[in-house]
Amino acid sequence: MVVQNPGRQSTPRVLAPHHIGIHVTSIDEALPFFVDVLGLEVAFRWSPRAPYLGTLLDDSEYEMEAVVLRIEGSTFAVELVHFGHVSAQAADARNAAAGTAHLALAVTDIEDMCRRVKEAGFELLSDPVVPTIGPIRGGKVVLALGPDGIRVELIQSPNWLHGSGPTP
Repeated sequence: MVVQNPGRQSTPRVLAPHHIGIHVTSIDEALPFFVDVLGLEVAFRWSPRAPYLGTLLDDSEYEMEAVVLRIEGSTFAVELVHFGHVSAQAADARNAAAGTAHLALAVTDIEDMCRRVKEAGFELLSDPVVPTIGPIRGGKVVLALGPDGIRVELIQSPNWLHGSGPTP
């Protein structure tokens, strides 16, 4: 049984999405895909050094470079992070290996976005498909492979996923 304290919330909860961090082998090689192809805006770029980061990363000798990207009209951010002290191989995101993730973005013109992805030399796993079930039924969706094989789901939906808000 949870005891309620007046004026206090008894259970921690998630308030809102903040950002997604995507680890890349090179910030300079990843930026053109996210900025020139997808249209995200650079908020800031930095190479942070602080004791709290050494503690957070459990490595006081870390080497980190990051760029924070904004999605226009959104409070959600995409952070590209390169750790120079890490020599691990990239995970197999193309085949949805466990531990990998994908970034899903609502777009206004999926056909044009697909053209931009292909013209920039990146791969689409298929042509856009029309979902026949679920929250984006009747829209269009496609998976693109960005730098380092990062899976990016592009969605042109007739409905907003969460039941409220604008229709992209």
